[in-house]
Amino acid sequence: MSSYTIKAICSCKDNSEKDLVVAVRQSPMDGWGCLVWSLNIFLLIITLGGWLAFLGGWMLASYLFFPKYKCQFCNKSINNENIR
Repeated sequence: MSSYTIKAICSCKDNSEKDLVVAVRQSPMDGWGCLVWSLNIFLLIITLGGWLAFLGGWMLASYLFFPKYKCQFCNKSINNENIR
């Protein structure tokens, strides 16, 4: 399996093309608050675990096909047009 580093420009480095940052991939669950966790647990109980298949499929699809990245230094979200 090959690994590669995704580089991007970021405002913490003054959007410089010469001083790129590493774009770190976020997990689909980053930013989930207490309300979202509570709702997912509630739906798991109500559907007797059927919600887990939908939730797992959604998280896998968003991780593989629509990845989100953040800066290694300031943890700001990186837009796709900033990836180099």
